[in-house]
Formats: sequence, structure tokens, C-alpha cells
Amino acid sequence: MRRIRRPNIVPPTLMPAGAGGREKVRRIGLWEKTKNDDDVNTNFPDSWGRPDVRGALYAMHGRGCAYCQRNLPGSDRGDVEHFRPKNMYWWMAYDFDNYLLSCSVCNSAIKGNRFPILPRSRPYPYSKSNKIGKENRALIDPVADGVDGWMSIDFGTESMETNGFEVTISQGIGRKNQVRCEKTIAFFKLNLDSDLLTERQMTIHMQLSNLRHAKMNDIESINQLKKSASRYKPHAFAVRKMLTEHANCPQFVPSPDEEVEWLVDDFLSLMQKAIDALKERPNDSREKNQRMRCAWALAVLMKDPPASTEAKIRQRVENAGLLNDVIPLFDSI
Repeated sequence: MRRIRRPNIVPPTLMPAGAGGREKVRRIGLWEKTKNDDDVNTNFPDSWGRPDVRGALYAMHGRGCAYCQRNLPGSDRGDVEHFRPKNMYWWMAYDFDNYLLSCSVCNSAIKGNRFPILPRSRPYPYSKSNKIGKENRALIDPVADGVDGWMSIDFGTESMETNGFEVTISQGIGRKNQVRCEKTIAFFKLNLDSDLLTERQMTIHMQLSNLRHAKMNDIESINQLKKSASRYKPHAFAVRKMLTEHANCPQFVPSPDEEVEWLVDDFLSLMQKAIDALKERPNDSREKNQRMRCAWALAVLMKDPPASTEAKIRQRVENAGLLNDVIPLFDSI
């Protein structure tokens, strides 16, 4: 896991006039009449799957899972994960503040409709929705919680040849935060999934090789190492911890501006590939959606950049010849 910043925007689908926004208002109105949760916590239309919502999540995460940090392959659009499940928190089913981008393993196979609460506590009902931030949830919220300081990676011996690079918990973070870390690591099997451990290990060993060459001022190795440490890349949390806590080489951690500019370039590349594919297959719905999701991601990054500036991002989009695709979306946010 790593800390994620949520942009200060609302995708049009979830605005009051959008399909999701209207559905939320309808359900709250119905509940106010009946006070019966059974009337409002079933049969949710999937408005969150629309390109503006996924695009905004891409702008938050890149294309990495919020929990395990696996990268989504090009053919996988990712799951829109309700941090608080809609079957328990029906009023948050259409709240962008409740959404994360997840791989299907973490979302469907592991989390599903579960949302554990700490012992001697209970989930908050709608009547306490205005105090939801005080709920004693057991899982870490990567947007609200200090994940980067709460967790680290066990690098084991100096050679790191056989270590599994398990996620560890930092000292001095407070008992409740420690319990949340313990439960989150266990819940998502961050140290138990053999495929995940192998992928994390391979990433670190690859970047260790780049680090050896980077220390000799090899420019290509420096660039690859810094890009791998970007928080929008798969397993970047582990790479950053390797650089800052194990190797003592913070100079190879990219700046926030670099991270955002590389993320913009990634979306420009994906969008151009979709445009090129549509020239050959104009009716390909998957490519159409990919094009729109990338355009929305770029619009969100321009509207509320986590680093760099709107002007710099706009210039990169314009240089790629895609500004006319993005500006109408930018204006609608």
C-alpha cells in the first residue's frame, strides 16, 4: 500500500444532476420516508463504472491497485472499489470520496462486501453518517491514513537474495494504528500471497540492479530507478523504502513534479494508442472507453494537479495534439 491523494473534484456522473447523484438523492429521500434500510440498500445501478469516474480514479492511482499495488494490465480497466461497501453503507454508494481503484483479486476475491470493525465497536448507520470519520474501522484508508509512515518493508540480510520483502509495521505509531496495519496486512494477504510476494521481490531485485549502475552515474539506470519509485508505479512503495531506508539513496526518489509529469505522459501514450486503434476499428467499444478514461484522467490532473501545475500539464497535452479532446471534459468538472 501507499498514501493516495484524492483530487478535489466530483466526476459529472456523481454530481447532483448526474445519474449517480440523482440515485443517491432518490435513496436518501426514500429512507427519510420509511427509515427502513432494506428499502435502499439493494439493486444499485452501476453508475460508478462510467469513464469519468474511472478516469478520476486513474488520476489518483495511476493504474496500480490501492491495496496490493499490482499493476493493472492494459486490458484490465480495474475495479471501482467501494471502501465502505454499499450493502452496509448504502448512502455512500455514489460518493467519489468512498471510491478506490483496485485489482479484481483485492476487490472481488478478498474484500467483497466485508468491512471489518475494531473489537467492541459497530459499523456506523446512516443516522451517524456525518461522523463517519470517527468510526472504528479495522482497515487502513490509504487516502486518510499515514500509510507511508506506518508501514515499511523487511529487507532482511544485506544481500537480500532470499528475503520475501514482507510488509512490516513501523514503531511508535500508536496502538490503534498498529492494529489497523496488522489487520490490513492480514486481510489483503500482503505477506501471504505467493504471487504477490514474488512480484514484489522481482521488482526490488530489478531496481537493485539499476541502483548499482545509478551509483556509477549511468543515466538510463537513474531514469529507470526513479520512474520505478514513482508512487503511481507498481510496488513503488517497496522501491521507495529500499532507496530511503535500506540503501540510503534518497537522491533517486523522484520529485512530486516528475511523478505527475510521467503520469501525464503515460495517459497520453495510452490515449494515443486507443486513437490509433480506432482508426482501424472505429466501433471498438473497449478502445473508445479507454480513450475516454484517459481523457478524463488528464482533465482531472489539469483541474487539480497533485504536483506540477495546470499550465505545465496543459502544455504537455497540447504538445501531444490532444488538448481538444481534454478541454471539454476539464470545463465540465
